[in-house]
Amino acid sequence: YSRFLQLGLLNPGVQSHYLCLLFRFTEFLEPFERVIQPEELWLYKNPLVESDHIPKRVMFAISFLTPLAVIFVVKIIQRTDKAEIKEACLASTLYIKSYLYIFSVIYNHAFAIGIDLDHRPRPDYFHRCFPDGQMDAKMLCTGEPDLVSEGRKSFPSSHSSFAFSGLGFTSFYLAGKLQCFTAAGRGRSWRLCAMILPLYSAMMIALSRTCDYKHHWQDAFVGGLIGLFFAYICYRQHYPPILDIDCHLPYAMITMVHRSHNYSVPLYIY
Repeated sequence: YSRFLQLGLLNPGVQSHYLCLLFRFTEFLEPFERVIQPEELWLYKNPLVESDHIPKRVMFAISFLTPLAVIFVVKIIQRTDKAEIKEACLASTLYIKSYLYIFSVIYNHAFAIGIDLDHRPRPDYFHRCFPDGQMDAKMLCTGEPDLVSEGRKSFPSSHSSFAFSGLGFTSFYLAGKLQCFTAAGRGRSWRLCAMILPLYSAMMIALSRTCDYKHHWQDAFVGGLIGLFFAYICYRQHYPPILDIDCHLPYAMITMVHRSHNYSVPLYIY
């Protein structure tokens, strides 16, 4: 532990830097090439859409900036202190570091050992592989290599995962801050609506990927589940369950409050 501390590897900024480098490295590796059977080729003959309903940059901006924006809006309204803001920001960026590594591995090697994910092509793969619409008997692609390689990255949907990671975390954060599921927040439907809104936005982003023929509905669904899972475990690293009476406070603040009153720190179970 002390050795890691000396090297600075326990610093969140250093961890993010190394994970970003690892993501960039694995992102350029060739994905697993699944054999396409002739009888299933109709699944991949959807048109190639050049302009997405929700561009990648817009999706990443929404998913990354929304949690931070909500955290600072809550700070202004509830006048939270700097320690609580720090915990919230650490929790909101934790899912990004998890996403960068996990999804690069899923896409390129399917965890490489013992896990055989579907890795089926995108719905528009045929037109990526055969731009002129003519396929030879050997099914050898004639399209641009980068475009064809990208066409083999359908399962699961990274857009759906990242959207549900960022916006899912926002929903968990609002559920805790607004105490939607405790006695203090019951009977106030606007709190529940505010908590659901980010999840609804994430669902719209996921559905847009099927409308653009970039993913099958199963890709978007599984990607959303993965993103929501990481959002929850990252949220729970810093906050108690949303059903707890202290769900609006991070663990660090709860510990400080209990110690100041000489109470024993409660043990939370996931």
